[in-house]
Order: sequence, then structure tokens, then C-alpha cells
Amino acid sequence: MFDLLWDIHQQYRINEVDAMASRGASEAKQVAGEVRELQARVDALTLACTTMWSLMQSRLGMTDKEFGERLREIDLRDGKLDGRIAPEIKGCGKCGRTMSKRHARCLYCGGEDLKRRPFEGAR
Repeated sequence: MFDLLWDIHQQYRINEVDAMASRGASEAKQVAGEVRELQARVDALTLACTTMWSLMQSRLGMTDKEFGERLREIDLRDGKLDGRIAPEIKGCGKCGRTMSKRHARCLYCGGEDLKRRPFEGAR
């Protein structure tokens, strides 16, 4: 009798592990799809940036050195040379208080953020 109960328990555990493995495989497949999508977006952005840089060189005569210096300057705006850009903290044009990045209006006075910059994320 004990052996039968043990076998039932073990089979239950095996089924639980199989279900967990199946969920893990499904999640891994989903993540792999998301990674492929992100890689495609990075590739498209790389192509666009390369195209813009090529135009800047040919039409404006900019050099790699100038580009590198400006890149370094912008990277250091947050105090760290880390290859990343930190979002700027914005002040409300109406009351001067710090505006939330998540809201189009100031939380204190209701003033609108009319000075959005290119490349800022959508709200």
C-alpha cells in the first residue's frame, strides 16, 4: 500500500515538473521573440544613425573627431562616461517646479510641457 501511495506521489511530482518545464519553454520562446524584435529595432536605428552621420559628413563637413567630442560631451552631462544618456530633469515653465516625466502637465500648477525634445519617449 505504501508503495502505491509513493508511486502516486512521485507521478504527481513528475507531472508538476513537466508542467513547469512546459511553461518555462513557452516563456523562453516568448522572450526569444522579444529579443529578435529588439534586435531588429536596434538594427534599424543603427542604419538610420549611420545614414544621418554620412549626410552630416558629406553636407556639413563634420569629422569623426568632432562627432566623438560631442558624443563624449553629451555622455558626460550626467557626470558619468558610460555610453548612456540620462534624461534631463525638467522644470515647469509656469511655476518652475520639477515636472514629472510621466505627465504632460505639471502636478503642482497644471502647466503644460510644451518644450518636449526630439527623441523623448512617448507618454
